Amino acid sequence: MPSNKLSRLQQWAWLYVSYIVIGGLTVVYWRGTWVLMDEYLYPDDTRKSGFASLFISLVGFLLASFPCFDLFCSQKSSDTIATSPTSSAEQSPAVTIILKYIYTFVLGFIAVNSWRGVWLLQDEYIIPDRRELSAWISLIVGTTMLIFVGHLQCILAPPAVVLPDSGDSSLAPFRILQPLNVWGRTIGTQSEYPQATAHGKEEFRGHEIKSNAGDTNIVTSVI
Repeated sequence: MPSNKLSRLQQWAWLYVSYIVIGGLTVVYWRGTWVLMDEYLYPDDTRKSGFASLFISLVGFLLASFPCFDLFCSQKSSDTIATSPTSSAEQSPAVTIILKYIYTFVLGFIAVNSWRGVWLLQDEYIIPDRRELSAWISLIVGTTMLIFVGHLQCILAPPAVVLPDSGDSSLAPFRILQPLNVWGRTIGTQSEYPQATAHGKEEFRGHEIKSNAGDTNIVTSVI
């Protein structure tokens, strides 16, 4: 019994440390990208810099979503989608890894600019001379609207949410972006991925969505 408790304690300690380290390294990446944008993207004009980052994020996500278009909007069955040209099943492991790292890095760069653009423009235009009131407005409006559209969990980021590069919880290239679901309805797709499919009713178990046919669609790893 003591050995079992110790083993569980060791597992918990390793998990805790891993999440903290991953979260910290994610912040290190975000800070590096953010500060470099401060240095090179209109460093003497905060408003222009904010609008430039916002432009990068808007155009970037528009372009980055093109590889996902077939997955989001296809009327095919989940079997056909799984073997579509964007599926890693038809790619060599090396190509899959390279594509995934490139696509992940591009999305990460776009995401940082999205945060940075909105953040800087709020600092400039939302009651800039009253920082505390501006912060309260931002917090209340952001929280309320996310609850209203049913996406409050989007406030989570590492270390609260961790998405590995490989293993059962990994996502294939071009499937990192997921269809948007508002009030239980998937936007932009008629296949209702990753909800119920032709395989049968799916059940949510921990960080997985499993169908009763044994197929698994991994969405993310969450503490």
